[in-house]
Amino acid sequence: MKKSMNQIYKKIIKQSKEKFYFEDFFVSNEVRAKIEIFQINLILVLWCLKKLKLPESNISFLISMFLKDLEVLLYELGEAESRIPRKIRKMTENFYGRLVSYSLEFDNVIEKKSEKIGLKLKANFKEEKIDYKKFSKYLRSNVKHLSKLNKYNLDQVSFFKYKKL
Repeated sequence: MKKSMNQIYKKIIKQSKEKFYFEDFFVSNEVRAKIEIFQINLILVLWCLKKLKLPESNISFLISMFLKDLEVLLYELGEAESRIPRKIRKMTENFYGRLVSYSLEFDNVIEKKSEKIGLKLKANFKEEKIDYKKFSKYLRSNVKHLSKLNKYNLDQVSFFKYKKL
């Protein structure tokens, strides 16, 4: 299953680099915004894996890969080595908060309850020029798509869908 989780992680990376986030949703091309995009895509997949009742070890594996990548990124950005553990701890806490918050909103989408994905996006990105309506619609569409997947072909399916809105 580790190989399968690596393939899934690579799909999340590939999706997070797509141009439409910057061209259609007007997300800035800054490192912080790119990390936010990656986190949202990772959270979508983690939410899906949880719904499919995959072992917690798979979910933990994906999260640990993300945290290792964050640490490497901080080194590459020239962050002082002594400050990296504190920054990673803070980023980890923020990530888990987002994981819980977005997961609840994704559940609301499936249960056809009132959801506030747009407000969550605004709170995390804090950018005025982003088209939060389009971004929210993209997330809702992918939540519905992911809710239809099954655990037997995860490494073979497309996790994400996007059509120009």
